[in-house]
Amino acid sequence: MKKTETKQSNYELQELQLEAAFSQVKSDMQEISIPKIDLTEFENRFEDIANQLWDAATEVGFFQLVNHGLPFSSITTGFSESKAFFDLPESIKGQY
Repeated sequence: MKKTETKQSNYELQELQLEAAFSQVKSDMQEISIPKIDLTEFENRFEDIANQLWDAATEVGFFQLVNHGLPFSSITTGFSESKAFFDLPESIKGQY
């Protein structure tokens, strides 16, 4: 991926575009290929999906979930709640 591309174009999924806007994405992240893990037929593919999640988490540290069935509104709510928590004073966050 070219370093001249915008952050928003770096990610196919809207969720990751939100995350890029939510935090400062390091320039070296542009060189990492983030695995996409398809959750289609989750119940029938549980072991395969679990192995993909493990590999992605231990080898790359990040992954994208596709075909998860979550509405985008739930994802945006999650980012809003996360931002609200991290905007709290350290003394309050430290309690958790």
